[in-house]
Amino acid sequence: MNIRLIAAVLAAVKKKLPEIIREETARAAADLKTGPRGETGQTGPQGETGPQGEKGPQGEKGEQGPCGQRGLRGYKGVRGRDGQPGEIGPKGQQGEKGEKGEKGDRGEKGDPGPVGPRGEKGEKPKHKWTGTKLQFENPDGTWGKPVDLQGPKGDPGGGSAWLAILASDSTAGSVVDAVKYARRIDVVSDTIMYKADALPGTADSAAGWRISRITTNAEGDVTEHWAGGAAEFNQVWDDRLTISYS
Repeated sequence: MNIRLIAAVLAAVKKKLPEIIREETARAAADLKTGPRGETGQTGPQGETGPQGEKGPQGEKGEQGPCGQRGLRGYKGVRGRDGQPGEIGPKGQQGEKGEKGEKGDRGEKGDPGPVGPRGEKGEKPKHKWTGTKLQFENPDGTWGKPVDLQGPKGDPGGGSAWLAILASDSTAGSVVDAVKYARRIDVVSDTIMYKADALPGTADSAAGWRISRITTNAEGDVTEHWAGGAAEFNQVWDDRLTISYS
């Protein structure tokens, strides 16, 4: 017979034996007069552990126990990986204007910019002569201080007559010295000379020159005629020999 089975039968008999003894004792006591109760006998030896019974049903959930004491602080954990960037939030309201910052250091000088286009030809300044004195009109319509363009008379010389004419030139060509025009002079002979002035940088082939032809005779009389019949800055210096003068 299986030892485990035998052990189970003995355990069952041992468990049932006290009950059988009580029943028999009760039955015998009914027939006899009950005597005084005897002393409690010694506890018998502990029997062998019986087989494990079947798992009982789960009991009801007990009430929550009291909160325990706070434990010690644990060690700092390892930093986790960075998460992905979130979406850009809505634009916030503009903040208040901050205080003006300190003036920064002066930057290095930049490279020169490209040369701009040439401006349109301006009108010649209004002027008037009083003998050998020249006056220019101011922007406000008034006249500036007269400037005497004739110097003191020099000693007679043996050079060309043209030098004397240029030195004592009181014609409109003397405006060159006052407004700093570019100047051209071409002495063709002892009796004919061409003279012109224009804004600095005007090419000889450009129509921006004011040209005159000056002639002299044996008596020393000097005559000046203008190209095209007017002292205008609209002639070409390269064409001075073929232009009509009056």
